[in-house]
Amino acid sequence: MPIQFQNDYDMVDYAEGLRENCCSAFAGILQAMCKEERGKQLMRPYLAPIWHLIIQVATARPACSDQLCASALGLVGDMLIAFGVEVIQAAESEQVLSLMSKCRRSKNSKAKTVANWVTREAARVKRTMNGQQSHPAA
Repeated sequence: MPIQFQNDYDMVDYAEGLRENCCSAFAGILQAMCKEERGKQLMRPYLAPIWHLIIQVATARPACSDQLCASALGLVGDMLIAFGVEVIQAAESEQVLSLMSKCRRSKNSKAKTVANWVTREAARVKRTMNGQQSHPAA
């Protein structure tokens, strides 16, 4: 949901804090649940709302803090680890790439580190995907 009172800095700060905490909570849930296939099955219905949150952060106006952007991008990385090929198309969407670019340009070292990590995870998933395509199962 967009922030309704963009001129109310306390409200903007509060909404950013909520979004950052939601990103952290989703990341923890993904990391805990997706170690086994059963956990992944239970998480699949919630992928769309998680992506919705990430897209909200990526397209927020005024632009979100570097810390929130890094948290949302970290969530993308966790989704790539957990779901791989299933989420690569969403992870390479224009909004996510914009978020990644913002983190790379950030003065915040955590944001830069997260952007580099997510880039590596996306490349790993694409290598896996290309390997599966060139070596189909018999």
